[in-house]
Amino acid sequence: MKNRFSASFTKAGQAFENQYAGILDDLKGLSKNEVDELALNTTNREAYEQLLQIVEEAAAKNLKMAQLTSKIKQLGDVAVRIARKVPGLGQML
Repeated sequence: MKNRFSASFTKAGQAFENQYAGILDDLKGLSKNEVDELALNTTNREAYEQLLQIVEEAAAKNLKMAQLTSKIKQLGDVAVRIARKVPGLGQML
């Protein structure tokens, strides 16, 4: 027998995954030139890689947006500048 909330939880989970899927697509869609311009130099390109990893982790673990925002800010100014270029992330920061 199914829990009466099962369908609601499944639907909410799918919506949550779709939200992060769009953000990941936008983040991965940034060109190398865009990232380099925002990162200011190639050593700061690591911030992009870390940002990508954090968003992928958020999607996998179903982190709340507030948690994701906090993790992005912990990465520093370069990661925040890159995140602001991504529509789904820019709204949060």
